[in-house]
Amino acid sequence: MSEKMPMDKKILVSKSISKKYNEKLILDNINFEMFSGEILGLLGPSGIGKTTLLNILVSLEKETSGEIINNYHNNKIGYVFQEDRLLNWLTLFENIKLIKEDIDEKIIWENLSLVGLKDYYNYFPKELSGGMRQRGSIARALTFAGNIMLFDEPFKSLDIKLRFELLDLMRKLKEEKNTSILFVTHDIEEALYVCDRILILKGQPANISKEINLTNKRKENKLSLQDEVELKREILDSLYEN
Repeated sequence: MSEKMPMDKKILVSKSISKKYNEKLILDNINFEMFSGEILGLLGPSGIGKTTLLNILVSLEKETSGEIINNYHNNKIGYVFQEDRLLNWLTLFENIKLIKEDIDEKIIWENLSLVGLKDYYNYFPKELSGGMRQRGSIARALTFAGNIMLFDEPFKSLDIKLRFELLDLMRKLKEEKNTSILFVTHDIEEALYVCDRILILKGQPANISKEINLTNKRKENKLSLQDEVELKREILDSLYEN
């Protein structure tokens, strides 16, 4: 079972994060808080620095200034990349176990079952569809970290049916395992479908220009048509206003 944490507990905090490449400022004073058990969206146009920010959060890159505070007990964050990054010469089960050799295999089976791939544990990546491979990468990230996961536009190469099936899986992770997810996307419909809050990243250098809270607008996990239209307009205005 996953460890339950209070819904108002801050588990990840970005404090005044800035990033330069060759003296060019890419990210400028990024501040946000992420709470236990929420899906937090980071929405912005392609190439603005969303992946750079994720890499800083998981220490793949170093911030130029600022601080990241991770309040989860093992300081491990699962990362679901744009590509599945499964190794072709290993089975699905072996791919997952590789990242954490001492893991209790019951956890791997639990996560494979959660993503609907328990019966495919001994398949090689080339034998799996694109959607199944991404489910496998989600199971791998979940096994590594557990309660905090970062999704870096992992569905953009999939068709619309598969994309929304995997968005439903994100909700399932939140509801059944209390997983907190930072979801990077440039797709407004994806963000509105699954996120509790949306942070809008814009500008050169990029900063967070707006936060939109959806938690009080949904009924049975759905937005009304009127709310959806109004929120799309609000997001578009925020993204493209001067």
